[in-house]
Amino acid sequence: KLWSILGDEVLAQAKAGEQAPVLDCTANGIFKVLGKGRLPKVPLVVKARYFSKLAEKKIKAAGGACELVA
Repeated sequence: KLWSILGDEVLAQAKAGEQAPVLDCTANGIFKVLGKGRLPKVPLVVKARYFSKLAEKKIKAAGGACELVA
């Protein structure tokens, strides 16, 4: 569901090889990111208060990064 927050246009730009988009989950009312869904192999920088171990593993496997926000 992370990519649904950003939109299809941002996903298309990221697949084209531009910079990895930054998703601030706390600005969208999401404070904990869980690893239940699937991610495309497109890098994404995710900012949130908490990450489950599975979510962090999936985001990093796609080439992205996890940033903790206070």
